[in-house]
Amino acid sequence: MLPNFRPNDYVLCIKYLPIKLNDVVIVNSKDHGKIIKRVRSIKENSINIFGDNLSYESAASSHSYDKKDILGKVIFKLPL
Repeated sequence: MLPNFRPNDYVLCIKYLPIKLNDVVIVNSKDHGKIIKRVRSIKENSINIFGDNLSYESAASSHSYDKKDILGKVIFKLPL
């Protein structure tokens, strides 16, 4: 998620906020662990995500994720 989010940044997320397009969310991916990405599209029970680094396409962005895999919506970032 460079340049907006960097390794070791602290984020605060809330699970029970409505998710909309371009929101930053934390997703629990079976292949990649906990990842932070933006919401590209929302379907009935799934979401597609993408990263902020336009010069690098993450492998995690090529999958759809179940909405139950969303750990929360990021509402605050504390850079270190």
